[in-house]
Amino acid sequence: RPSRLEHAQLLVLGMLDKLVGVRVGLVPFAGVSFVQLPLSLDYNILIETMGTLSPDNFPRSGTNFTAMLSTALEAFSEETSNDRYLIIISDGESSDGGWRELAPKLKERGIRVIAVSVGTATGAVIPAKNGDVMRDANGAEVLSRFSPTFLENLAEATGGIYLNGNSYVALSDTIEDIATGSANGSCCPRSCGSSRATGSKSLTVRTPATSNSRKHPSK
Repeated sequence: RPSRLEHAQLLVLGMLDKLVGVRVGLVPFAGVSFVQLPLSLDYNILIETMGTLSPDNFPRSGTNFTAMLSTALEAFSEETSNDRYLIIISDGESSDGGWRELAPKLKERGIRVIAVSVGTATGAVIPAKNGDVMRDANGAEVLSRFSPTFLENLAEATGGIYLNGNSYVALSDTIEDIATGSANGSCCPRSCGSSRATGSKSLTVRTPATSNSRKHPSK
């Protein structure tokens, strides 16, 4: 069974195989978030970069959605004329409430979230930079578990859509379905059926940077 990170990589690679003329960027996130690749039509660079992603790329473990959304806003331009999507692939577990202040800003700029959950309810350990895993004050392994509620709420707040990535998901088809108003899934009523594609599209992909070991179940 692939890890969370490997699962995210497979989803993105499957999307890139079908996209044409859509600018795509990459912003990995954990306890911190940064633009790995700015929006571009060069899919080959993105494919190569996806293969190098590792928890070791990050100085801090965890899941900071506030930092992730802040970086997403910086990654997109100020224009609002094109269809723009922020694809977030995560198990969704978060105690961070700062996203509620940033979600309206995404919606104001026409950036809709496609939230894709990966993982299982049993959870998975979080790798630490020393080769061990994250542990609590008592030395017990810290598990990050599948928790889609946050992702559902974020997608709804931006007029986007939530998808369960543990079943088959074709992200390229989902983007077209949202743009033409025919999306299936946990579709947010304020957006579905109300928008058609009128120009070029751009999207930023967010991938989890934790748990890349096959020894543990994916989240």
